[in-house]
Amino acid sequence: MSESINIEDYAKDGEVKDGKVKEIYIATNPFGSFVVKFEILPSESNELKCKYNFRMYNVKLDNVKLEKNDDLKASKALSALSSRTLHKIDISKQKKFEFTEEQSKLIKSKNKLSWSVAVSDKFYINKSSKSTARLLAISCISRDDMTYKKKDDMKYKKKDDMTYKKDPNKDPKPGFTIVFSINLDNDSIMEIMELFPLDKYSGKVKLFTKDKEGRDEKNTDKDNHTEVQVTDEKNTDEDNHTEVQVTDDEKVLDRGRFFLIILNASGIHRHLFKSLDEKNPNEIHLSLKYPKRIENALKKNQKFGAVFNLKYIQKCLNLHYFLVDTTNEGAQYMELYDLRTNQLVNTFKRQNLNNLNLIADIPDCVAITYSNKLLAYASGNDVKLYSIDCGLEIASIELKNQKSAEADYYDEYFMHFFNNDESLLIYQSKHKWAIWNIFGLEQTSIKLENHLFEYQLEFDLKLVNIFNEDDDYQLERSNSFAIIAKNKEKNEETEDMQIYDGFISKYLKSKSDKQDFKELSLKKSFNCKNSELDYYYIFEPWLFTSGKAAPNNLVYLDENKEILLLIGHHTIQVWHDRAKQDQAEHNQAEQDQVKKKTLEFISVIDKNYENKSNKKNVNIEKIEYAVKKFKISFQDSKKDKVIKDIEMGCEDDIIHAVIEACHTLKFLNWIYDSSEDDDYYSILYSISLARKNCHSKFVDIVRQTRNIIIRFIQLYPIVWRLLGIRYDLLGILIEAEEKLLIKHILFNEKKDIVSPEDCIRKTLDIVVSKLGNNEPSNDKKPDQDHLLHEKSLHIPQYTSWEKKNNTIRKAFNQALSNDDPEPVYLGYLLEYYSNKAVNDIGWMISVGEILPELYKESHKNGFIKSYLQILFYKPCFCSKGLDIPFFDFIAIPPSTSNSLEVFIPLTQLITEESSIVKEISKEKIPNIQMVPFVDFATYNTIQPPKDNYTKFKDFLKSLIFPNQFVDLKIPIISIIEEAENDHDDPFYFNPSIEAMLNFMWHASKSHWYHTLYIFIIYFLSYSIITWMYVAHIEVAGYFQPILMFVIAIFFYLNYYHFIIEFNQARSKNYWNYFKDLFNFVDLFSLILPFIITVYILLKYYTIEYGFKYAESNIYLSFIIFISIIVIWFELILLLRIIPGFAQYLDILNNIVVEIKLFLLFFALTVIAMGHALFIFLGYAAYIGLSESQTTYEFTNGSTKFSLTEGEPENIFSNPFSAIISAYNWDSTALDTWGFWPLIIISVLGNIIFVIILQNVIISFMSGAFESANKDGKRTVLNFQSRLIYDYARLKISSFNSGKSDLDKKLKSRIKVKYVCFYDEPSITKAWRDEGKEWNSNPIYWNAESQISTENESKYNIDNDDIKFIWISEKKNKEETTK
Repeated sequence: MSESINIEDYAKDGEVKDGKVKEIYIATNPFGSFVVKFEILPSESNELKCKYNFRMYNVKLDNVKLEKNDDLKASKALSALSSRTLHKIDISKQKKFEFTEEQSKLIKSKNKLSWSVAVSDKFYINKSSKSTARLLAISCISRDDMTYKKKDDMKYKKKDDMTYKKDPNKDPKPGFTIVFSINLDNDSIMEIMELFPLDKYSGKVKLFTKDKEGRDEKNTDKDNHTEVQVTDEKNTDEDNHTEVQVTDDEKVLDRGRFFLIILNASGIHRHLFKSLDEKNPNEIHLSLKYPKRIENALKKNQKFGAVFNLKYIQKCLNLHYFLVDTTNEGAQYMELYDLRTNQLVNTFKRQNLNNLNLIADIPDCVAITYSNKLLAYASGNDVKLYSIDCGLEIASIELKNQKSAEADYYDEYFMHFFNNDESLLIYQSKHKWAIWNIFGLEQTSIKLENHLFEYQLEFDLKLVNIFNEDDDYQLERSNSFAIIAKNKEKNEETEDMQIYDGFISKYLKSKSDKQDFKELSLKKSFNCKNSELDYYYIFEPWLFTSGKAAPNNLVYLDENKEILLLIGHHTIQVWHDRAKQDQAEHNQAEQDQVKKKTLEFISVIDKNYENKSNKKNVNIEKIEYAVKKFKISFQDSKKDKVIKDIEMGCEDDIIHAVIEACHTLKFLNWIYDSSEDDDYYSILYSISLARKNCHSKFVDIVRQTRNIIIRFIQLYPIVWRLLGIRYDLLGILIEAEEKLLIKHILFNEKKDIVSPEDCIRKTLDIVVSKLGNNEPSNDKKPDQDHLLHEKSLHIPQYTSWEKKNNTIRKAFNQALSNDDPEPVYLGYLLEYYSNKAVNDIGWMISVGEILPELYKESHKNGFIKSYLQILFYKPCFCSKGLDIPFFDFIAIPPSTSNSLEVFIPLTQLITEESSIVKEISKEKIPNIQMVPFVDFATYNTIQPPKDNYTKFKDFLKSLIFPNQFVDLKIPIISIIEEAENDHDDPFYFNPSIEAMLNFMWHASKSHWYHTLYIFIIYFLSYSIITWMYVAHIEVAGYFQPILMFVIAIFFYLNYYHFIIEFNQARSKNYWNYFKDLFNFVDLFSLILPFIITVYILLKYYTIEYGFKYAESNIYLSFIIFISIIVIWFELILLLRIIPGFAQYLDILNNIVVEIKLFLLFFALTVIAMGHALFIFLGYAAYIGLSESQTTYEFTNGSTKFSLTEGEPENIFSNPFSAIISAYNWDSTALDTWGFWPLIIISVLGNIIFVIILQNVIISFMSGAFESANKDGKRTVLNFQSRLIYDYARLKISSFNSGKSDLDKKLKSRIKVKYVCFYDEPSITKAWRDEGKEWNSNPIYWNAESQISTENESKYNIDNDDIKFIWISEKKNKEETTK
């Protein structure tokens, strides 16, 4: 049951009498469909119980329609500038909750500071019965909870209330928080039930949700946000009503996704809701510290006391965001945290111009769009607009505010986004406020107007500075509106709550224009016999063959007949025929011949033009026109209803001209490309455009359409930048294949002029250059310097405004198109972003997301491969200085002696117990560089916490099924998968990549050490078993269970490693697994020991005697010998996890690879000599040669003895022994054969083999060692990257559900947003030198050199031509002058 709200609705038991003061606190759910008002009623001093009232309202959306000629004052009955109304819910039958005696004492004491209320969206109590409820939290905030306490001193004073004196011998008295459940029956309330109290915590309370998978939501509008779709005045019904349409369906969520946030001076406290019957619900599950800068600000501001701290925290809160905007450290940036994820959203460079910072550290005013796209920041007299995705400033507007002499110098602003985030209300008082049309033409300044009575807002918020304790009004935001309530005010005869939403700007716009429009007949009215209209006879040249090239309707939009509106079969066009500036030289009769035609507007009627059927989906329903104005209504031919309007007339409408121009270029490109197809309409287009006059007219239309965009950019560059964010105009131009126009927008920027002299010198150079060419003055083309535009007209985004593909994704798709791939747009964007990233890493956000796919395509696309080659040598990878020095950092030591030291900024809220953070020394800061990628080495999904049973079950699974692999979307991991087989890839040369790999190796190396220890145990168990067999060891007594344990360990670990290899082969694809020869070693080290162990246990082992009576076998022993060698080799390979060990093994391998040809030459030389000696001396007896027998003489006293050996064995009797003898040349004696040529051969052999070849091989190995040692770090990175890849994909890895050593020390999961490193010149010098060579050409040069470029003369526009008819002549001149 619901009814419209009336002020007489107070409950009888809580009625407020005249003259009494009431205390009101309000809350709205995030979706914006439910409001709670909590009233503290006045009571007598002798009353023990505290009196209060709950009032609850459904927020209903009224289908408000506002006529343009409505009187604004008379229309105030329509919900006071709001399209929503409050409908009170009857809760009079609900049993009232009573505070405990202890709680009542606090409420009535001086220690009570204020209250805070929060209400949640709907959740299911029971899904089967579809019963729903809401959570409600109220918090009685004590002064003690809002007083900053030093960590080393708990004694403090209250400066804000001298009547309240704290006894230092007593403990601080906390406030309390109570959580209720509001059980619902549709829009009615069945029961308000207390769930539990939190007796030791109070503060500002908020209720938020997480998504289904335990992942904290990135895009809040998915579940929490209302989908606000405010129809533009151009997109209305046939009566031209201004209409607000908002979806009114609130999603019902699971209760386990909700959590309560309590913010007070001690930190941020979080309570998770799991089930209604959970044990010990009145506990805080997680207490977090504020960011370091907030801690410092609270410490600095502690003298101002609890009231100040409460207001400070409220200023930092905005929806589910927490702002860090302090100046005490000299920080030139602010931080924005998401309280649902405890993570940093982004940082924003700014200047805090709040004069109150001389007294205290105070944040300025901030507003955030519901789509999480834009952030508005007001400081001083400026309001700056930032992109939340990339953190870049995109616009700034000056507030012109004339203060009266008695005005408070420290008055503040309130800002709130409306109209689908397209309008920003900037409020200072009910008389002084303004609305910034974010995507309108006015981007320079805006006046806080002193509005007349009919424009005054309902309430005066009386915004005062933070030091003022007056709190006359409460203000809360939902995701669709702001609601204001009077607080601590006497009961008056006006309603004490008011909603404001986007309808406020509709009222202002309704007064802007009352001009009468005439309706144009839809009958064909073009007269082809009128000579003045000959130019328009071929209006749509691609339809010439079909006889539809001429326009259907036309009308002049001015008295001089210079502005002509024409409606054709496909397009609507507005042309302006104006006299040239040199008309003074011609007489009046000639002026008609020198008129200059410019296209001022062009739009495609049916945007679904790719459907080539002759049946149109959109028809024109009505055409209206006035002086320099027109309105066209379109009808859906299928649904028979008005679907949109096009209206041009007021200055802001020019944005529609440029948007439609971009879409038209896409359409014209489609027309041109489709002429190459074989269907009927494509053939018609082709035949038409083959005619010379039709083709020239088509080219002229394309040129004029481009000029609309060029003129707009020159006049309104900031508006173009904003429209690019809202409508992704550059993405449309990419689909239109406008190469030159895109290049002009991205790179044709104004250069910084360091002094006026440089400007004068540049101008003189241009003049002298032109005069030197002896060009006739009337033939000179206009200088293109006047077409240089403002910098950074394009801003990157994660997704488009409509949550679709961003710009670089469209360029990527265009590069891989099956029909006509065009990679140059991708090259343009990569060059543009990487060049800009030297100043701010926010430029690379979209590059980081698409980089893994670029690597995947680089193997089959040469252009993309060249892009990556140049990209990884861009200066942004080693020249982006640290601009966030006031974070805490985690220091990661270098993995090797010649690698980089890494620093990880701590960009999340952490607990008090965290102990691994540190500050970077000031001496190091100038040499600290930032990796230009954001969230590149971390997993964005945050796993929910696990209970003990789940942890134990997962542990058992890991024992039975070890190393379960999962798909993990970490960008750098995906690149490793593509680059790991090529250690010469520029990926491994890049210092930023090295820094990220060093961090990831630090997080994963403990796993590989555990793997090494497990393999050593496996090796030892196998060695013990085989040793007992070979030694015939008798096993009896207590040794028997020991051996059984060793055997069990061996078989389990053999199974354990085999499952690991199986999972690895399955995850990598079996073919890729077996392509790696080292995997055969892995399998051999498992299979052969298993077979041997099973064989000797079954054949030779007995329980009574063990291996005592085993029979030894030479072949079996040799096989065991081979298996031991293999396992040792596997162990050596595993030892590569030690960086130095890996480097030495790589050096050995590289030496062999480097000198392999010389080794082959050396081997062939030895074989040749061995083979020759075998032929000559293998059968020496047949040629009469034999070795002389060796004779030994010795004496025994006076007796001499002579002993002669038997005939020596011929070492050249077979080829193999001959070759071995040749290799051991220095121990081979040829002089014993008694043949003098052999003596010469022996000497020559010593010279060749011993002196020359062996010394040459040593010198070659020395050179190979130096080369291998130089590239050793890169090889180590390549090996470590493979291990990182294998580890990161594990289900239990620290990048997925497990915890690293850093996580355990930090007491929470680390989400790495930024990676920094210390730039050691000796390490990065080689990369910088290489980069200088690569940077001589832009990234896109290879692709651009393969395409034909168009004539740039089409962009030669006179300064006098840079204007629009839709804008007054005065304003055109002002913008051109700028």
